Amino acid sequence: MLRGNTPATVDEKGRLKIPAAFLEKLKEHGERFYVTSEEGDHARIYPMTVWGEIEEKLAKISSYNRAKQKFLTRTNYYGQVVEIDGQGRVLIPAVLREAHVAERPEFYRNSPIKVDLSTDDWPFLYMPRRVYPVSYLVVLGLILLLTFVLYASFFRERPKFSHLPFFFLGAGFMLVETKAITEMGLTFGNTWQVIAIAIASILVMAFLANGIVQRLRISRTLFIYFLLFVSLALGWWVATSGGLSSTTAGRIGTAVILTCPLFFSGIVFSMLLSAESRISSVMSMNLMGAMCGGILEYNSMYFGFHFLYLLALGLYAAALLSGLAFRSTPVLPALRT
Repeated sequence: MLRGNTPATVDEKGRLKIPAAFLEKLKEHGERFYVTSEEGDHARIYPMTVWGEIEEKLAKISSYNRAKQKFLTRTNYYGQVVEIDGQGRVLIPAVLREAHVAERPEFYRNSPIKVDLSTDDWPFLYMPRRVYPVSYLVVLGLILLLTFVLYASFFRERPKFSHLPFFFLGAGFMLVETKAITEMGLTFGNTWQVIAIAIASILVMAFLANGIVQRLRISRTLFIYFLLFVSLALGWWVATSGGLSSTTAGRIGTAVILTCPLFFSGIVFSMLLSAESRISSVMSMNLMGAMCGGILEYNSMYFGFHFLYLLALGLYAAALLSGLAFRSTPVLPALRT
């Protein structure tokens, strides 16, 4: 514990002379220190052993926590690991010296440049403002047009209104999948592990959905749609309230919550597919829907990822309503006489 107020000086090279009253106490923790700040108007000097304890405590807090995000963003920006020299001096990082309020030019203190703060909901560090991706939509529109042309070339049968649920199910599936990969990066880190965990979780959910339909012979889709909407609402609530912790249980829970909607939509898809006779036409509609769902994911560049939950709810609601409006009768085997 350091007590009292002792004057200290910073030389022209930015080296802080640690007062002798504090020097011996600080050296008990080693020769390496972490110099940082939260606002840029003062410097905080932590022995690396103490800073390591702080990082361990932060690791137990959810990556969705806004206070944690703010603290790490600022301390990482101003922070630097330094070593104390033989004269008891530590170097204050240049970015921290230049950030002092009293030394900032008026232009930077009252800058006309406005930027949007990056968050877990809108994690686009390379974009200064929320801008709708119009240029992306031109290219993606051409891809969609080519998809429809190929569909018309290979399938002579015209799409039926009864196939609309498969289109919306495909769009919802791809939207939830791409969203899940991005959101898992907040918990597992943006590495190859995220892709592996996301794809593995999706395959497990699809396998379980098919197994349940095969074994339980479910005949009503309304209750499954209800569970689908509940799972999306739960995911939206968890995301907006800060997410789960970064512990092992929290990471498993995150993977389950993000892919659980695909489990229920897989049950609905398998049930509807059993009532169709022309599988190729149905699957083509589903694939076109998946193309559209992937494009809809780009809405996150303007509205954020929390909005995608509402968009997915709208797509699955459209699948439910179109299925009720254009029912297909189950395909039954022909009776032999």
